[in-house]
Amino acid sequence: MRDALRFSSLLIASLVAVSAQAAVFVNTVPANPVAGVPFVIHAVVGNCPTAISNATINGANIDFNVTYAPCIETPPVIFDLLVGPLPAGAYTVRFLTTDPPSVETAIPPTVVVAAADVPALDPLVLAMLAVTLIGVAMLKLRIR
Repeated sequence: MRDALRFSSLLIASLVAVSAQAAVFVNTVPANPVAGVPFVIHAVVGNCPTAISNATINGANIDFNVTYAPCIETPPVIFDLLVGPLPAGAYTVRFLTTDPPSVETAIPPTVVVAAADVPALDPLVLAMLAVTLIGVAMLKLRIR
């Protein structure tokens, strides 16, 4: 009987501890952000958030300040947060609170910003460039 009571009290304590933590799930729009282009972090935040600040870039961290209201379990709130433009690299997304002071890392914790691709020349444009260069070279050779 005592073991069952201890187990149930431990289970209740762990559930309270887990529910006190605000898990933040994020994804990016577009799915693969590119350097130099702003993107949106789509965040699903639990535990009654009332406001989230704009993104602050601290080195390799993307930080948001979150304000929570005291409440009883409610559905998570969805925020679309504009970020960037950023240089290429991996960034840790963090949600900071001041009362009580804490840092919550997002799930997944990192956002990878890819280097911008160099666009390839269209074959038609490349052919026109070649013809133009040949024409300019022929004119230069005739003038001499």
